Amino acid sequence: WHMERLEEPQRIKSIFHFKEEEKFRATPYPDKSITGKIPTRLRVGYGSDTITFKDGTFRAVEKGDVVTEEGAVRDLKRRIETEFGPRAAKQSGKFWESLNSNAKAALTSIVYNAGHLPKDIKDSLKTENPDKAAKIASIAGEIEENLSNTLISGRRQREALLFLMEEQSKLFQSFVQKKEGDD
Repeated sequence: WHMERLEEPQRIKSIFHFKEEEKFRATPYPDKSITGKIPTRLRVGYGSDTITFKDGTFRAVEKGDVVTEEGAVRDLKRRIETEFGPRAAKQSGKFWESLNSNAKAALTSIVYNAGHLPKDIKDSLKTENPDKAAKIASIAGEIEENLSNTLISGRRQREALLFLMEEQSKLFQSFVQKKEGDD
């Protein structure tokens, strides 16, 4: 399976969504996984366990690292392009191509946060019924509420809403470009 590049609206929406969900942190911190366990790797920037340098190379986050917001966005872009976007596309199967960029950004967010799409969502995507997939995404939010982490359950609900949003590319791109220009 191969994916050359994510379409621009999905990449923009994914970055905007992750920046809102993850919140920027310049120094490393331990982050609880959705199972409630502390991982062995530290996180930095927008919840990443890697740092991407200007030359495109990257490495694992280490104690004492400091990243700028520019560096964190660079890492986020690389990971969306090379890891989480392609993984979300692969796990969504042939239905991926029929989804709008909002739905793709929502699924990419779930993969970024959880490492994979839950089985319920993958199964619903195979039905090629976007309404059913949205319902399943919402159900995934309900499932996540049982993990006693209200940040995760709220995130899943926001991802379900993003999944349901109709495409409004030009308006959204204009808003994102203006917002990024303020940074």
